[in-house]
Amino acid sequence: MLTPNGYGKHSALAIVQAKAQKKAMDLYLIKQLLFYCTVINYAILLIWFTVILLARTSIYRLHRRWFQLPDTRFDAIHYSGMAIYKIGILLFNLVPWITLCLLLPSS
Repeated sequence: MLTPNGYGKHSALAIVQAKAQKKAMDLYLIKQLLFYCTVINYAILLIWFTVILLARTSIYRLHRRWFQLPDTRFDAIHYSGMAIYKIGILLFNLVPWITLCLLLPSS
């Protein structure tokens, strides 16, 4: 079987190049994964916001059956939850994706 150097054995350079190419491919896959995670997480955040915006009273009545929540606390809980979720998206999905976009050449 012929190898990249044309002989029966792998040269050290060919092995290093193959490993570097594999790492680059892994980084491209991670870049794609982070992009899709960002899109999905922002879609979830948008759905959460829309549901609270359109069906706030129904959701509040449902939660009021189980918990004694004042109206302002209910709003504060959801607003805080959305803020924490958004910060999580930024820190764990969007910033690493942007970093990989800046470091890796476009393919």
